[in-house]
Amino acid sequence: MKAADWVALSEDVPAAANKLIVLKTMYPNADVFSIIIRRPKTLLQSEQRISDNAQMVKQLLAKANNVDAIIEAVPELSDPTTLSRSLAFLASSFAGKDPVQLLQENPQILLNLGESNMEDNAEYGEMTTKD
Repeated sequence: MKAADWVALSEDVPAAANKLIVLKTMYPNADVFSIIIRRPKTLLQSEQRISDNAQMVKQLLAKANNVDAIIEAVPELSDPTTLSRSLAFLASSFAGKDPVQLLQENPQILLNLGESNMEDNAEYGEMTTKD
């Protein structure tokens, strides 16, 4: 995140706290602080977007036993577009295997493969999707 983003968050602590509450509500068994440490830009989203994204993620991972563990392990997958692309990558890489089951068994499988449809850029906590 850029310095200005951190300043904006620090200027509205109640809003940031509310976003943490929404995250904890949507992912009750996840360590939301761990998620935020690894993907702080989540706090720049509106509460509604955080909630909507979590609902879409839960739909995409409906067959998973523990969505919270997957999101805690790889917070970038809390973005539905990134998750969709990652599931498609797993489906094409492991033909005949359920990509959701693969994620459940090893949430960091995408990182271990070196392909999570995401890459770090120079700014802390920023992720971009590969096209």
